[in-house]
Amino acid sequence: EGLACELVTELFRARVAVDGPQAPPWLERLHGLLLSNFVDPPRLSQLSIEAGVHEVHVARQFRKYYGLTIGEFVRETRVEFARNRLRNSDMPIVEIALEAGFAHQSHFTTVFKKLMGVTPRQYCAAVGSPHRRRP
Repeated sequence: EGLACELVTELFRARVAVDGPQAPPWLERLHGLLLSNFVDPPRLSQLSIEAGVHEVHVARQFRKYYGLTIGEFVRETRVEFARNRLRNSDMPIVEIALEAGFAHQSHFTTVFKKLMGVTPRQYCAAVGSPHRRRP
């Protein structure tokens, strides 16, 4: 059951690469910036200034090359971070949610279930996580 959950996770995360040109360097830089600051990501206006292009262009190009809006990317990155924490620690779920950048556990649980298909607690049970404490 745990392996099935991991397989579903990997299939979800794997995206078919779009044949075509690589993302421009400024967009790859923004992608890296969002990856390293997913807990408190920069606003679109800040990303626009960093890249030197209009906000609408940033948003459109990000979606074109990465297949997600900036908000979706940040949420997926937060869930991936939390998934690893759930699998490898016994921290309370609420602490993991806050550490991942979610304002509260209920929002974390909603987003996690939408992306993973199970709640954080169900995920822990499926992967045999050392996480055992109730929130």
